[in-house]
Amino acid sequence: MRWLRLASGRRVAVDGRMSTRQRVIVFAIGVVLGITLLSLMPRPDRSERQRHPWHEQTAPDGYYPLTVKDGFGREVVVERQPRWFISLAPSVTQMLFAMGMGDHLMAVTDYCDYPAGAVEIQQMGRSIGRMDTPDLERILEFAPDIVLGSTHTDIAIFRRLHNPPRTTALALRHDSMEDVFADIATLARLTGVPGKGARLLSDLRGRVAEAAAEVPLHETAPRVLYLLGIDAGLSPGFAPGRGAWISDLIERAGGESVTARLAQQWGTPSPEALLDLAPEVLIVTDGRTPGEQEALRRRIERLPRHGLWAEIPAVRENRIHIVDPDLFAIPGPRMPEMLEVLVQTIWQESGRY
Repeated sequence: MRWLRLASGRRVAVDGRMSTRQRVIVFAIGVVLGITLLSLMPRPDRSERQRHPWHEQTAPDGYYPLTVKDGFGREVVVERQPRWFISLAPSVTQMLFAMGMGDHLMAVTDYCDYPAGAVEIQQMGRSIGRMDTPDLERILEFAPDIVLGSTHTDIAIFRRLHNPPRTTALALRHDSMEDVFADIATLARLTGVPGKGARLLSDLRGRVAEAAAEVPLHETAPRVLYLLGIDAGLSPGFAPGRGAWISDLIERAGGESVTARLAQQWGTPSPEALLDLAPEVLIVTDGRTPGEQEALRRRIERLPRHGLWAEIPAVRENRIHIVDPDLFAIPGPRMPEMLEVLVQTIWQESGRY
């Protein structure tokens, strides 16, 4: 007969003649020892990847490989469903969060300050710098499955980061609201969650339809001048030109963007040019700090006493409106909210509705 000596010094039989009570004691001791050993074993470090949950793929089997044409016209093949992302553009960051996929972002740019989840990523030290000059070495250290950005980042950067099948890098181009909606659908396809994209688009299109219903029919479109601020010398700031997304929004709101024919997407009209443009509504983005906001209001108060500005209908009739620069900064899933503000500003506060 073989015996097992316990920690207490007591011996118990371990052969076939062991009693039921002895077997229970041995089993209980084994369980306790096993739990104790597991608790003392070193736990593996939880990497950045492990802290992110995984969403169940809603795409059908055989969905990948997937080929898309990016904003630069390149044919990009995504071999498998990407799990970990890096965003090179605030617009892309907002789209991913709006789809409920923000928890897959390993890093974002310094400009990705919305929503709160993007700010948290920055605060955790996971920023890759500017969108035009991102830290390529840091991006490579993260080893993401996919790098997503916009055409505001040079194509050479995407070529440098594109290393399939390990990492895919591609850009999106969004110069209008429809471009943004198309890019949301593309992102949903790329990440294997087309259902999430469809639900988001349904909500966004519903809000657009509600805003458009507030635009009066059979009315002449008010002439609208949109400016990114006014400088200390009362010269106008940047204005949306040909192909700019804000011009698209103004037209959707029932207005006419008077600078939409500028040769470039964004340009600075001279005060003299504003006389010919004769805007009936002036919309200016606010300052970002209390000091900048106060300075803008003082400049606006001076416009009626300025020789050229005083001749502009919007100034003469006091139809000057200040909008939130944070809301109107990025073309993305907040565009329906921008449209709602523009409809109210152009019509309900213009004296023509």
